[in-house]
Amino acid sequence: MRRFLTMSIVTVATLAAVFGVLGVPSANADPNFSVASASTTPDPVTPGSTATITVSVKNSGTLASGIIVDMEVYNSGGGKVFQQYIPGNTFGAGETKTFQWFWATPANQAAGTYTVKVGVFTNHWVTLLLWANSADTFMVSPSNPGVAFSIGNISVSPTAIQGGGTVSISAVVTNTGSSGANGINVLLHLADPFGNDFANNQVVIENQSFSAGQTRTITFQWTAPGGATQGAYTVGIGVFNASWSQMYAWKNSPSAFTVGAVQNPTFTVGATGVSPNPVARGATATVNTNVRNTSGITATNIIILCEINTADGSTNITSQYISGQTFTAGQNRAFAFAFTIPGNLAPGTYTIDIGVFNGDWSKLYKWGFMVSSFTVQ
Repeated sequence: MRRFLTMSIVTVATLAAVFGVLGVPSANADPNFSVASASTTPDPVTPGSTATITVSVKNSGTLASGIIVDMEVYNSGGGKVFQQYIPGNTFGAGETKTFQWFWATPANQAAGTYTVKVGVFTNHWVTLLLWANSADTFMVSPSNPGVAFSIGNISVSPTAIQGGGTVSISAVVTNTGSSGANGINVLLHLADPFGNDFANNQVVIENQSFSAGQTRTITFQWTAPGGATQGAYTVGIGVFNASWSQMYAWKNSPSAFTVGAVQNPTFTVGATGVSPNPVARGATATVNTNVRNTSGITATNIIILCEINTADGSTNITSQYISGQTFTAGQNRAFAFAFTIPGNLAPGTYTIDIGVFNGDWSKLYKWGFMVSSFTVQ
């Protein structure tokens, strides 16, 4: 198995230049994306506070998987000031999905009009399917700088408990505004190992006061139910006004602590084939494979990697992966990867490897070595 390279955030102009060189087709024939709605709250945004950017994206075409949804914020001079993207999305035919990002604006963020731009890409940023150049506009204005907050370090102790155990969760909260703030609500929100809400997953500390510039450590206590889902939990901390009508700041801490003995899923790689076989240089070869979750637990955020290698398996020619996959206990799923065979690739026999990883590539669950082969004419 070889080391993999991850792509850093790149600009749309750079991607457009790369597309012409790669010429790799999308595995999804006819997806058709549009931005159904986009909004930014609050508007105007006070420098030093958090803007919530909500975007709904609709696929009016066929099933599309491995989709990247990219959100970027630009100032009035055309300079990019913020970017986040969510990879590994699957859209059914006609499906609309809503995404949410949080921009913690710097305290010195310049006043003016800002534009939200939204891009939809195929896996690996290979093909641009949609670019909404002005999905939304909003103002940054220091005209009401009195109340603004930031959230610093989030800490949890202990970082592993059993069902029925208690964790202490602390967050450093700073009033970055120019005046005191009263009646502030601080919210603890927990998501289970599958990213879902559950009963009693929120704790609120109400009616807090902060003087201008004051930093305080807010501490929550949370007790896990006896039957709590085992795995890693995500902590979210939010700062709100007294009526909950405005969120000043929000920060997540993924996999902040675990409940119970964390069980890793197990996988097998099943029947794998290449079509057509043999394949001509410059033509498209499709690798069809099957991956089964052989464990008794649901596995989420799974990456499936497909590699084309030399006949002895020692040298990687090219690879693709599909991220964000979910397997129920015992589920077998089929995957297809479409490769354009380089026009200068030497004729001969080539082999296929299939890898199954967790969402950040830190764990290899299964490596299918030389599970298939094909001939390049």
